[in-house]
Amino acid sequence: MPAVKRSRAVICAHPVKARTPLRASAGRLWDVPEGLKRPNPTLSASLERGNWLGGIAPNQFPAVTDQQNIKSEQIALLLTTRIVRGEFAPGEKLLQDHIAREYGVSHVTVREAFLYLAGRGLALRLPRRGICVAPLDRSAVEELRLMRQALEPMALLHSVPHLTPAQIAHAEAMRLACDAAQTAVDWEEANRQFHMAIIAGCGMARLSEEIDNLQLLYARHFLAKHASRWKPRSDPDHQAIMSAIRERDAARASAVMQRHLARLS
Repeated sequence: MPAVKRSRAVICAHPVKARTPLRASAGRLWDVPEGLKRPNPTLSASLERGNWLGGIAPNQFPAVTDQQNIKSEQIALLLTTRIVRGEFAPGEKLLQDHIAREYGVSHVTVREAFLYLAGRGLALRLPRRGICVAPLDRSAVEELRLMRQALEPMALLHSVPHLTPAQIAHAEAMRLACDAAQTAVDWEEANRQFHMAIIAGCGMARLSEEIDNLQLLYARHFLAKHASRWKPRSDPDHQAIMSAIRERDAARASAVMQRHLARLS
């Protein structure tokens, strides 16, 4: 990702409360994927279903072209990365004018990007104050942990019988990338990809999207609270899950995942 000049920050003084995260498209967290060279139908469908920021209706925005959609998705993913990595602090105001100038895009493009951030639970719209980065609070983190414990073992249970050899190979590659990571950021990216790779066979797109969003939100908490204490290590739970997957033992893989997620802090 090219280096960008930091927008001037304003901290929202008004207390903010986390919203329930909405679904969004799956993908890599740390860079803009090649697929963004064309419109993303999942994100477009999310907007069309009514995932509008703070109750703003679609007809309140000017018509958006396909090219603007591509740009807004790119800006949204760049801002997502910066929020998750802590470059924008919880409660910090996102200034539309500054972001538009920083990335050389229109205000319409930035507004569409803000819709995406709000849909993923990363930003909030406050009356008369604009868009602010969503807070990080302990109750929200506990909710994320419980939701992941409920959904990921179930998705894995349905995924294991249907994973292809290529999908299993990709999951193993992500496991090895986790073990080889030398920074918390690299580990978190590989870990997130591993968790998504092993549920790729579940055949439930909405469930996968929800899990992807939960992992994204948890990544933000992890990097804010635990990155400074993180140390390179191998993960025996990941190894046990892969062993169960190779043996097509869905129940064992799901049980290990349940135990693995119970350790989240």
